[in-house]
Amino acid sequence: MRLPRAFETLCLVANAYAHRMLARAIDDYETSAVALVEGQQAYIFVIALDQAERVSETQAAERIKRFDQGGQAQMLFQRRTENLIRAHVKDMAAELERVIERYDAQHVIIAGNDSIKGAIMSTLPEPIKAKLIDYIHLDPNSSMKAILATVEPMLRETERRQEAEALAELERQMTAKDGLGALGVADVALALSKGPVGTLLMLGSFAGVGGECPSCGMLWAGQRSSCPYDGAELQPVDLREAFTARALQQSATVEIVEGSEYLAAQGGVGALLRYRDAVAARAVGGA
Repeated sequence: MRLPRAFETLCLVANAYAHRMLARAIDDYETSAVALVEGQQAYIFVIALDQAERVSETQAAERIKRFDQGGQAQMLFQRRTENLIRAHVKDMAAELERVIERYDAQHVIIAGNDSIKGAIMSTLPEPIKAKLIDYIHLDPNSSMKAILATVEPMLRETERRQEAEALAELERQMTAKDGLGALGVADVALALSKGPVGTLLMLGSFAGVGGECPSCGMLWAGQRSSCPYDGAELQPVDLREAFTARALQQSATVEIVEGSEYLAAQGGVGALLRYRDAVAARAVGGA
């Protein structure tokens, strides 16, 4: 499979998979759905790792033909045409919802003309609207190359915005009383061990060593010989990989951040929590 970016060469001898680079690619190139819609037909594409594939299409129940007779007949024809378009748009929205669920698409872009925009927007269910980046104009006969050239900058901008919003939310949570945030290597290690992490934010340059307890599963930052909880001998781990693996196991979002003075000043890693665990890392000698 062709990948959209070069990956660093890594030679790893370990009893676990290397997750960080894959997580970074998934973070930077989230799966998206693009629907090219006309009144009578629609094509749905899935974009993943900078590659586009047409995965579905819909057609109006019957072909709409030109009608220039005028008068009452023209009004009836116009009304029937509008009903056919509305019915097709409804079918398209239902099919788009199925595609989003099947491919776990995180973002949606819809391309169409202004004459059907109102019908489309009023038909979209709320889950699709929540993922919608924009409604744009794009030739329905566009090539895969043209589609990618149009939507890629929009997807990259969306990724940057999500990253900035997550960092801002982390800062807000860290200053709030009982905020749902963890900052620094030791506290993030504890949060990932306990399981409340919803989003892991990690600088691309983050590096750290630590230990994992084979008995209780706790992660610890720094050089330790034994687990402060149960005394078991710790297994040394690369914290970049260990943090990423734990986050993925917990179905947390992983945001690989290219630059943040805020994170850099706190060891290069932070987390947004789903809930606050009462046990503190320092209660057992956290680093």
